[in-house]
Parts: sequence; structure tokens; C-alpha cells
Amino acid sequence: MTSTIELWSPAPFGVGSIQVRDHLGGFDADYRNPVFDKLTGTVYTEYLVDERVANNYPNLQIKFDAELMINNNTLIRCATLAQHPPPKQAKHFLCSFNRNFHKSRHWLVERLLYEDWFDVNYCSCGFADDIKIGFDEPNNWTSVNTDVCRNYRALNPLIQDCFVQIVSETAGESYVPFPTEKCLFPIANKTLWVAYAQPGWYDWVEKHMGFQKFDCFDYSFDSILDPHQRLDALIAMLKPFQSADWDSIYKQQQHTLDYNFELLTSQTFIKNLKTFDQANGNTKIKHPVGLAK
Repeated sequence: MTSTIELWSPAPFGVGSIQVRDHLGGFDADYRNPVFDKLTGTVYTEYLVDERVANNYPNLQIKFDAELMINNNTLIRCATLAQHPPPKQAKHFLCSFNRNFHKSRHWLVERLLYEDWFDVNYCSCGFADDIKIGFDEPNNWTSVNTDVCRNYRALNPLIQDCFVQIVSETAGESYVPFPTEKCLFPIANKTLWVAYAQPGWYDWVEKHMGFQKFDCFDYSFDSILDPHQRLDALIAMLKPFQSADWDSIYKQQQHTLDYNFELLTSQTFIKNLKTFDQANGNTKIKHPVGLAK
């Protein structure tokens, strides 16, 4: 998906307002974005920024647009396609899908290969020196509705076979949370998952979408700002599970798996998102609890 900027005209939000689609490369360690650096006025965005970003842009009124996030990431389409998966019988440790390039995905694939966790039948990488490794994912991942349908058909059996999915989130090297539809795939398959994403990402998803964390995982890596150190901590956290009793863990986590699945299929997570839309004036939010400064 390509990041774009569109001018609102005519308004519902006022002439000259700017709608920013997608991640635009994320935010650096100083909480700046090169596109935001060139803008003035009111910006409607998929980012729900806190004071660290807002203080950098006194000439901008940055407003979270729930509808923009919902539509741009086909969240409703993901929810309507989800069906009850068969009973879990994990055969492999993990899966991870990394077709398109982001720095964080490059780093993740390198670590999966180093740990000997990159099973070519359950993992993918479409950007390693232009040589694809792993299974061949669908080609037309750019058409919105077709994209989601094809992804479900291609990825669901692989996700269902695995104990855990590492979700390689968009622009995980960024310093501001940017949740997309990618975490909805393991939720739809009632599969354990962790995301290599931005710092504070899990708190964002839990607070604003409502999806619960698994109490078998230690999410302290989510507070680590440096993306390399955050990946190191995530991998270290997962290592003991490679030889664990997977069936027993799934029985222990069944309530959370069911809860998140119901939140997805009922589209309650959509309703939760809309409570934080631009009508509420959420141009600034409190610094995420537990996030290292």
C-alpha cells in the first residue's frame, strides 16, 4: 500500500485540511516525520499521536481519523471474512510473512534465519537481494478487497499449523505505534501471535481496539525504544516456547483466543476505534503507561 497525501475539498473538515494516508515512513527517534515537517494546518491521519509528536509540530493540528484507518487497512473486510477455524493442532513452531520491504522486516528475517526458525514452508521474504525465499505469496497484494481474500486463503492454513505467528508490522523501525490489519489474521485463526512493531504498539492495540494480550508472553519488549534491542528481546522471550507443551499452552489461553475472535467478528474493535476519532478532539493523548522515555 502506497502512502499518499490528499487535500480535502470540498470540506467536511474545512478547505485546506490534509488527509494523510498510511505510514509515510513512520517517525524517527526524535518523533519527526519528513512529510509532517513540510505541512501546516490541520492534518487527519491514521496516527493517534501523543505529546512527543505534537510538541514537535506546534503549527499542526494533528487529528486521528478512525474512518481513515478502518478503510485504508480494510479492517471491516478482515472481520467479515473471519470464520471459526478448526481445533488447533500446532505442527510447527512459527510462521512469519514478509513479502514487502521495510527495514524492520529485513532485520526480522535475518534473525529468523540466524535462529534457524525460518521454515521455507511457513515463512516468506520477497526482498532479499531480489531473490525470493520461502513460499511464493500471492502476486496481486495491491488490490484492496481481492488482496484480503487472497491473503486469507493463502495464509490461513499456514497460520493454523503453527504454534505462534510473528506479525511483521508495517514500519516496525518507527517510534510511533501504527497498527494495521496484519494482527487480525492470527486472531481470525485463534492462533497465538506476537508483533514486531513500534514501541508502545501493544498498549495501543489493547487500549484503543480492545484486543487482549496473552498472559503466557512477556511483553516487556514493547517498552524498548531501540528497534534492534526490541527485536532481540522479542526473540529471547519466544525461545523457551520452542520446546514447550503447545497443547497445554493453548488450553490455558483459550479464553483470550475466544475473546479476541469475538471482538473481531462482532466488529466491536471497530466501535472501539471510532470512540477515538476526530470528533473527540484527540490531538494529544497521555504518554503511554510503562513506555520508556
